[in-house]
Amino acid sequence: MKVILLLIFSLCSWAVNGQIINASSPYRYINRGCTPDSDAQAFIDSTGISGTEAAAICVLVSDLKANSLWAKFIAIYPFVGSTASSQKWNLKNPQNTDAAFRLTFSGTWSHTSGGADPSTASFATTYIESSTDLSQDSKHLSYYSTENNGTVGGDIGNNAINAGAIDAIFINGGGGSTYWYLSDLANNNASNANTSGFYIASRTASNATAIYKNGSSLGSDTDASTGNPGTTIVLGAANGPQYGQRNCVFASIGSGLTSGEASTLNTIVEKFQDALGRGVQ
Repeated sequence: MKVILLLIFSLCSWAVNGQIINASSPYRYINRGCTPDSDAQAFIDSTGISGTEAAAICVLVSDLKANSLWAKFIAIYPFVGSTASSQKWNLKNPQNTDAAFRLTFSGTWSHTSGGADPSTASFATTYIESSTDLSQDSKHLSYYSTENNGTVGGDIGNNAINAGAIDAIFINGGGGSTYWYLSDLANNNASNANTSGFYIASRTASNATAIYKNGSSLGSDTDASTGNPGTTIVLGAANGPQYGQRNCVFASIGSGLTSGEASTLNTIVEKFQDALGRGVQ
């Protein structure tokens, strides 16, 4: 009996309340039950999700609020459900209107429980315009892809350069490097061989930008902001647009995040992805 017990407790994963728990992951998720607040419930009602997905959304909202991050966003796209109609919703304002920044998918997308995957010449319009909805010197974009895809192109950003600037993340902008732009055209880039992971680009001052991958710094710069683009932000592409064709399981847009806030957001989002069985960290 002792041998059997030791074997059980040495396993790297086990089931708790119907959830498979990865004991080696710092983001392991245990479903202890969660009562949705009004924000989580509104999203659950709009998307029509239930079960594990609804519980994961409940925890996600609770964690963001508990860590004082909820107010940092104007849009959060968790990509739950398995259809365009369930994955279009903005967690921050789950109403079916352009003004609420729900997504409109263009081109050919594959929608599954594993996220939304754009093909060639495909993008999703957020209806967020940098110059009217974001501050020039305090903004962030995030994009989580579980796909290691070498396509050179943009993953989130303005659909065109305007005011001498752009907001964008090119997970692979060429040469095996990730490029990011926030209120500038500075061509900031950092070496990045594998495109899967959670990327956060943030500007916190007129002379401070950074990009994070999986909660750690990938690069930073002191380039000055040169303008606040008057063009719409899209997912799956940027600038032109140039198409990244990388699947997405989470994206967000909002005000600038410090390095500590980016790390905390990564932990929260990875916990959410692990609950849905699609985390890659």
